[in-house]
Amino acid sequence: MGRLACCHRLLFVCGIEVTKMKTLPLKNPRISQEYGRKSASYKKGYHTGIDLVAGENNKYVYSAGSGTVLRARYQSGPKGADPSGWGNYVIVRQKDGHDVLYAHLSQVLVVPGVEISEGEALGLQGSTGNSTGPHLHFEVWSGSWENRNDINPADYLGIKNDVGPVEHIRKEEKENVERVEVVERGKVFDAIRHNGKVYVELRAYAERDGKKVDWDESIKMAIVSGGKLEEIKEILQE
Repeated sequence: MGRLACCHRLLFVCGIEVTKMKTLPLKNPRISQEYGRKSASYKKGYHTGIDLVAGENNKYVYSAGSGTVLRARYQSGPKGADPSGWGNYVIVRQKDGHDVLYAHLSQVLVVPGVEISEGEALGLQGSTGNSTGPHLHFEVWSGSWENRNDINPADYLGIKNDVGPVEHIRKEEKENVERVEVVERGKVFDAIRHNGKVYVELRAYAERDGKKVDWDESIKMAIVSGGKLEEIKEILQE
């Protein structure tokens, strides 16, 4: 990942390609909780996956890629196999080297060791484990799941990491996007570079200074510590 030093001037070093679009694990889903949202209730201090809710009567959960089922845990009852965490869940080791988690399932349709194809059904969306309502917790790890080296699953799927209906990143957007880091006052922020501009996630940038960020869906606007920002914090490259 490239790194940018941010004081009065930014220096672009290098970037990486955005992962090609994958099969969505639910049909016509919306994101109810984005990746990276910070909260003391999370073990790592932030949400390590994305929460997806199926947008139609089809509640089947589909594999985002081809691979082998590492774990498939199911137990009948409202809490499932992991009552305080994932509930009923499936972990797939994909051929691209990523381990992928599908959690809070109501039913599991696969067993450990089976080879699965991209788009194959793994289970049904549910609300087992530590869950407040029906949804799929989708998490992607670089390497073994046991190392918990999570990456942004929205990037992995080729979608935007925003609450609401899933939006695919257009081909021309992906081709012009480079993932970088911004360093400002000793703090490192994940960022993207697009068409000569560098964009930093508003929530991370504001919370660095102890501010609170909420999204008001009714007016489509971020509320930051009582003030309003109509668009994401933008740092212009000089």
